[in-house]
Amino acid sequence: MEIVLEIVGAVILGVYLYNLNENWSLVSLIEGTPTTPIGSIKGGLTEIKGRIVPCEKTISSPLSRKACVYLHLIIKQCKRGHKRARWVEHKNMRKGGRFYIDDGSGKALISLHRAKLELEVDNHRSCGALSDAPEDFERCLKGFGLSSKGLMFNNDFTCDETILEAGDEMYILGEPTKKGDTFCFDGSQGEMFLVSDKSERKLTEEIRSQMMIETVICFAALGGIGAYLYFG
Repeated sequence: MEIVLEIVGAVILGVYLYNLNENWSLVSLIEGTPTTPIGSIKGGLTEIKGRIVPCEKTISSPLSRKACVYLHLIIKQCKRGHKRARWVEHKNMRKGGRFYIDDGSGKALISLHRAKLELEVDNHRSCGALSDAPEDFERCLKGFGLSSKGLMFNNDFTCDETILEAGDEMYILGEPTKKGDTFCFDGSQGEMFLVSDKSERKLTEEIRSQMMIETVICFAALGGIGAYLYFG
């Protein structure tokens, strides 16, 4: 039993140390890479910022009914049993993901298929046993053959909708490829391809906050393993 606990503790510590190192490397890359005007891209690891310009027909988002170039929708329902409740995912849908970024000096094509995405959730809805679903949420549920209405009480649902619209400010970090006269960021070059609708400052602040949490957990895990080995 003791060796099992030691192995579990070591694995948990290893995972958090790995994540801590990855996040530190990411912050260093973001802060150490200068922003390049799209019209001056040469190649290699490049940071660009600009606004979204659609390059294909836009999508209508199911919840907010907004025209967008990228959609990620997650719908979950809480299923209650005799002893416990669990959340079941009914829908996890992604659509779109190709668009231009324009910074005034030029346009670059973005394809999100291989991207590490750091996006804000734009719309969140929920309903429960004693709370009705907002009208737009109920309409969205019905569109997928679901309903918040139960026999006696309402069903528990949550929905998160993330969309990217024309005009949204974007941050891109990756290695572009040249396609005709246009540079394309699609993750096919290099190991880094980060796309975010957050500002560079907010992005690094959130990563540093996560690093602080991971550092505390690592020290706690080390202390716990040390105490167990010493007193056990």
